[in-house]
Amino acid sequence: IAAMRCCYSNFMQRIRTAPSFRPELAWYVLNSDLARRQFDLLSNSTTGLANLNGTLIGQLIVASPPRAEQRAIAAFLDRETAKIDALIAEQEKLIELLAEKRQAVISHAVTKGLDPAAPMKPSGVEWLGDVPEHWDIARLAGLFRDVAEEGNDGLQILSVSIHDGVSDKEMSESELDRKVTRSEDRSKYVKVQPGDLVYNMMRAWQGAFGTVQTIGMVSPAYVVARPKSHAPTEFFERVLRTPNAVEQMRRYSQGVTDFRLRLYWDEFKNLRVPCPPAAEITALLDHVCQIERTASSIEHEAQQLIVLLQERRSALISAAVTGQIDVRNTSPELVA
Repeated sequence: IAAMRCCYSNFMQRIRTAPSFRPELAWYVLNSDLARRQFDLLSNSTTGLANLNGTLIGQLIVASPPRAEQRAIAAFLDRETAKIDALIAEQEKLIELLAEKRQAVISHAVTKGLDPAAPMKPSGVEWLGDVPEHWDIARLAGLFRDVAEEGNDGLQILSVSIHDGVSDKEMSESELDRKVTRSEDRSKYVKVQPGDLVYNMMRAWQGAFGTVQTIGMVSPAYVVARPKSHAPTEFFERVLRTPNAVEQMRRYSQGVTDFRLRLYWDEFKNLRVPCPPAAEITALLDHVCQIERTASSIEHEAQQLIVLLQERRSALISAAVTGQIDVRNTSPELVA
């Protein structure tokens, strides 16, 4: 509802209610499930998007209670939806804090270890700080080598996500068009195998790293780093995803603006990372996996609650604007 005189885009439609219908109730009516179902039937979709003009919106059939009762319904919905919105905001904040805590705990584990009493030493790496005394520090060039093995038509095309790492299956054509830098010459795609560390040159500064789990191939926009021996790639991926490491890679990247930055192998290979003993790496990865399982479970519960609250909110609006809830005795707003 516009609270003052304003301009609006030509992609928007202005609606002015009749004197007999309160605009505060009209907002809820137009956002009800009943209205959305009618919009689906009335909309003129020529581009895959629903198009509604003033004439079509005017054909919407709605309940029109007495004007005083309209105000009571709107006031009731203002109060009740505000309560639901507050609960949704709490769950969204919980998810946000959970993600921050998960990142902080994992970052500390893979750079400082699990033993708080372990003697520490300077790592000699600015972004890393002190590390356990018994850990080694190594250049990535000593752990991985750059490979560019030609792909073929029989291999599935994988991608790297900032949040999920390397995909483990072929994506749909629409996903490929959206997420992967395509090349018409499939021979330019690079073959990957389990254990390879892959990163997107243009999004490394955002943490677009992943450990390959299945044979496939990736876009030529990706760099493929193959372990020289039995390097635990998944551990180093976790290290490289820490905020301090990501910031360091942004500094190493070349380009004029953030969205044109590229991290080339010649710069990437010079990054220095912590190298705990093999047995400790196994324990660290187990610890990290447990943290992620617990956090994912809590996040899932919060997301489910948000869905239920949103459904409750939608049902409440639909019931109120269609007279299924009698609010005349619940609101002091019932005045002429």
